[in-house]
Amino acid sequence: HFGEELPLAVSLQVESMKLRLGWFAEEQAKIRAEGWRIVEVEKDCELEISGVIVSGQIDRIEQHDDGRVRVLDYKSSKGAKDVVREHQRKYRLDPPAHLRAKEVMAPGGAIWTNLQVPFYADAFGKVDEIGYFAVGQDETNVKITPWDDFGEEEKKGEEDVSLVMTVHDNGEDIDESDDDQNKTTLT
Repeated sequence: HFGEELPLAVSLQVESMKLRLGWFAEEQAKIRAEGWRIVEVEKDCELEISGVIVSGQIDRIEQHDDGRVRVLDYKSSKGAKDVVREHQRKYRLDPPAHLRAKEVMAPGGAIWTNLQVPFYADAFGKVDEIGYFAVGQDETNVKITPWDDFGEEEKKGEEDVSLVMTVHDNGEDIDESDDDQNKTTLT
């Protein structure tokens, strides 16, 4: 408990959150006016990949009035992040040998570095669009950042997740469960 008066730092954080939530509400109203509605949030999903059950939680599933389905992952940060850049990286030089395998290569010659959103699309099933819903530090960074041109190459995430699980050993994107050796959570 902070007493009768909040410390300055806490007061600033409260005001910042009020602003961000206001911008979020405005953006949500625009999205609804465009024909999108939220149909599910925090949807648990899982796929069996190479004998390992990979699970995750989709932040937001929307459906458009015309029937299209969109999967979004909430991201809070200083600025809105580019969903493609967060999932693929191009190397100026040759990538390390273990990243030269065909299965690790993303469309356009990039390397898969994160498969979270494509995994969600694959686990959910019929998805027409994917992206982030960014909640940034200012009004211009509270928006949906879609994965433009997300297509069949990206939707084939099962093979790619399997290989990335093999070569990605720093634990940032893969959280292996202690209680079940055959279950992995994508975070």
